[in-house]
Amino acid sequence: MKGTIHSAAPQAARAVAGGKAATGRRLACLAIAAALLLAAFPAGVFAAGNVVSVSTGAELDAALTNAPTGSTIVLLADIDAVSSATYPGKTLTIDGGGFTVDGKGIEKSTIRFAGTSDITLKNIAIKNCVGNIRYGGGGFAIFRGTLAVSNASFINNTSLQGDGGGVLIDGGGGSIVNSTFYGNSTAANGGAFAAAGDVTLVNNTIVGNTAGTNGGGIFNNSRTATHSNVAYNNIIVGNTAVAGADAYRFKDAGNNLLGLVGSAEANPLDPPEASSIYGIGASDAAAWLAQAPASNGSSLPTIALLDAAGSPAVDKANALVAPSADQRGVARDGAPDIGSYELLKASSSVVNGGRLTADAAQITNPTDVSFTLSAKLAALDRINTIEAVFDFDAANFTASAQVLSSAYDVASASVNQETGKISLLIGVVKEQVISYDEITALARATLTVKDGQKPAEARLALSKFAIYSEGSSVNATVIAGEAGTGLAYPGALPLDVNNDGAVDAGDLSLALYYFGAVQTDATWAAQSAADVNYDGRVDMVDIMMIVSAIHAAV
Repeated sequence: MKGTIHSAAPQAARAVAGGKAATGRRLACLAIAAALLLAAFPAGVFAAGNVVSVSTGAELDAALTNAPTGSTIVLLADIDAVSSATYPGKTLTIDGGGFTVDGKGIEKSTIRFAGTSDITLKNIAIKNCVGNIRYGGGGFAIFRGTLAVSNASFINNTSLQGDGGGVLIDGGGGSIVNSTFYGNSTAANGGAFAAAGDVTLVNNTIVGNTAGTNGGGIFNNSRTATHSNVAYNNIIVGNTAVAGADAYRFKDAGNNLLGLVGSAEANPLDPPEASSIYGIGASDAAAWLAQAPASNGSSLPTIALLDAAGSPAVDKANALVAPSADQRGVARDGAPDIGSYELLKASSSVVNGGRLTADAAQITNPTDVSFTLSAKLAALDRINTIEAVFDFDAANFTASAQVLSSAYDVASASVNQETGKISLLIGVVKEQVISYDEITALARATLTVKDGQKPAEARLALSKFAIYSEGSSVNATVIAGEAGTGLAYPGALPLDVNNDGAVDAGDLSLALYYFGAVQTDATWAAQSAADVNYDGRVDMVDIMMIVSAIHAAV
């Protein structure tokens, strides 16, 4: 909004400064132009120069429709997509910032561009979108143009008619790099991805997608070798279709893992490269591939490589074309892995591992308590990543975490509130070295007491701490696996339910009024005052504690 307003104001200012008084008609025109631009972007969309930030589905829909060509659209939050018409062709960059667009199964929630377009799509997850347009496209679609995708996840998208359950590039070309496709489906061709042009695929993981006809994984609509999907370092296994279960018409550029079965159309347009492996079945892949997408230390879902002996994906990618980091931002080592996920290899060069300390002995409202993760590292040889996993009490606390230094190329912290885990990744690109010879603060985690809860203590457990570098296989040592601190709740005497400075019959009366309340009640924030033993319920134990205190005072 601010950028839109400012785009008109300088014009009026220059007219006055130039000694030419703006006429009433000119001012009116400027006002109308500003109003039209404001109307194009609903409240909450901020345009600064050619960058548009969005936080809701309506804002994203308006930005894709109205943002001028050359703009960058940045997501500031997870977004529920809206049912929308096809967007006009233009040049755009869409940076998800690690957030997700969720179609919630709504028809026409596909992000779909008509006309000549040049779209860059990165750092985003697109899931549960449904396309029901004849030409296809479930999660993302582009016509007559180019699409460059990197570090993206396409999960459970559907094209009810036409090609491309996850992504469709129809009549153009582009690239897909470091991305994950899982659970996408189409009634036609290309369960994960379909194209009718030259598309290069590098280090993608394409698993568990379905097509009603051809190419459960990838599909190219061209019948000539001049237009095809050129594949390097991809995992394409466990997909299903009538013909070409995993891939249908593509060029094998080497270092791919494929489970091709079916008709001759399923085979690559050129002879298979010797560095690729064919015929991998879903059951074989299950031994070394975690087929359900998960955070794996990142806000975007990925499919992990399991640390299983004999995995054909580990250390088998072409290092000359593999990106320097995987989809999560984890640096790849000198022998990178096939697919979008790099399996970390633990280092034995650690003097001491992770140490947790509480930043404060007592806390005050607002009820936050922080913990610092420190480590002492030896001179590590070509370190890639430090990984840490914390466990916290999700019933009583919400959690957040941050990396304390900006000097790292990899620095991500994700919280899973449902499982009570914080995952931290810190690292540098493979050409650099981290070397610390003293205890160094790496990250800080903060626990915030949930509304209505009064836990007696905040604790954080460091359940995993590992240093990953080239050529070693021993996990780091955890020095202090757990740290805690008592919590204080100022502003009321113990057992003073009504907070009037005394424990008397008024407190007993209020506790009896709240008797039977539990912390799942909608009004627990008020009722919790009578939970004097902080066990999440108001029961006879609380009543007897108040009665005893009143008698003691008498």
